[in-house]
Amino acid sequence: MVLESVAEVQARYPKVGTYGLGDTARSLGEVLGLVRSGLKRATCSTWAKIEGRDATSQMGRFYIVTTFDGSATLVKRTVELGLVRFCDMFELHMELIWKRFEVVEDLGAVNELV
Repeated sequence: MVLESVAEVQARYPKVGTYGLGDTARSLGEVLGLVRSGLKRATCSTWAKIEGRDATSQMGRFYIVTTFDGSATLVKRTVELGLVRFCDMFELHMELIWKRFEVVEDLGAVNELV
């Protein structure tokens, strides 16, 4: 499989954002495995983290998920959004954005698990 650059993928998905999953190469590999298997199809961010950013959490928005070396690994699309309070999921008062997504394209890039 020939891996594509982020720029090549962005040519197919104009105005698409990019971001990585996980805090380490190991956690990225684990999360990618869950996403690719279909077990993970949602994520959560704090409202404070995204407040004021245009289009970061919009229905239908595409994102390129990258590895730690910057390779494009997946394209996903937000299919559902919800505003929930942290205390409804955990214990503290904090608003969260819950996002359900679908994998649109698996580009195959992976980081080696360390």
